[in-house]
Amino acid sequence: MGGEDLLCYQNGTFTQFQASDGMELRTVRAVTEDTDGNIVIGGTGGLQIFDGDEMPSSFGELLFKDADVTAILLDQNGRLWIGGSEGGVKCISPTEVHAITRSDGIYDEIVHDIICDREGSVWFAHASGGLSRFEPDAVEILSRDSFPHYA
Repeated sequence: MGGEDLLCYQNGTFTQFQASDGMELRTVRAVTEDTDGNIVIGGTGGLQIFDGDEMPSSFGELLFKDADVTAILLDQNGRLWIGGSEGGVKCISPTEVHAITRSDGIYDEIVHDIICDREGSVWFAHASGGLSRFEPDAVEILSRDSFPHYA
């Protein structure tokens, strides 16, 4: 991924969304669907939500305005996890926003990918090669040395 426009394929047709349509992101890097069926788009410039018809204003101003959002995950509890080129991870629930940073124990504040395993742990892949596992009660940091057959 990584382009200045967003393409939507529906009913055999591609529709292109760009700056003139309200697409504020300079480069798209991550996309997911939220629990309401909206498309959450992250990239260079922040985060936007697309409802399928029009591009509403970005809620990236709250968290990642002018940042590089590189990863978005919707977990099984309906929370959005947002990672980027700085600032660690933001966890957005319907009622709260939590920031998770190095001071909370994650390996690095630059996050390239986020996944959720079947037990509900959220994993962050960091630019510096580290891996963090987040659970409600603890953060576990794993380095390349933790996986000797991949080092």
